[in-house]
Amino acid sequence: MASDLEKELGKQLSLLALACQAFDRGLRPIARHIALSLRVLLNQRGQSPALLHQLGHLSHPFFASGRHLNPRNLLTECALCFVRLKVGDSAAGGFEPFLDDGPLGQARWLPFEEWWNEPIANNKGGRRFTRRELVGHVAEADGGGRVDPLLDAAYMALSRENLLGWTLTAGDGSLPLGGPEVGCVRQVAHELLETLKASRVAAARNL
Repeated sequence: MASDLEKELGKQLSLLALACQAFDRGLRPIARHIALSLRVLLNQRGQSPALLHQLGHLSHPFFASGRHLNPRNLLTECALCFVRLKVGDSAAGGFEPFLDDGPLGQARWLPFEEWWNEPIANNKGGRRFTRRELVGHVAEADGGGRVDPLLDAAYMALSRENLLGWTLTAGDGSLPLGGPEVGCVRQVAHELLETLKASRVAAARNL
């Protein structure tokens, strides 16, 4: 049984690493596959324990690359992404994961439950989203699965309706930047891989 779980872990980590590489080359829709791998590895659902839990790897501290959101801040925030602007014939912009270039002095190591359920974004309505929620919704809502209708409505507003409210001003007009959900999912994957490297789990598989 343990051998089968270790083989599955190796497969999931390989798939996750390949999906992250594709995302970094510009294939943003593959964030769905990143989220699906993260859910298998991390998410505890009823009688279906996370793969890393079954192997005892959730007891290690987890790497949190972004700042802790200020609960008193009434402005929109996203802790795991930055806005990249592209200039040229047509201006454009979007949310990108920090990867190794997160805010200086903000990285922390947290117990798994605190890390997984820590808010990493909040919208104009004051709704906060955790790593667990964004990963689950990119995997399920964008993957055609079933989700909690109330939470789904909040997620859809974040991802489809520019509920962070950030725009790029270009000439006489403005361009909505869209949602940060896929960039956040990519950054969560980066945090997980860094965590596993620190615990020598990913390093043993050359990831």
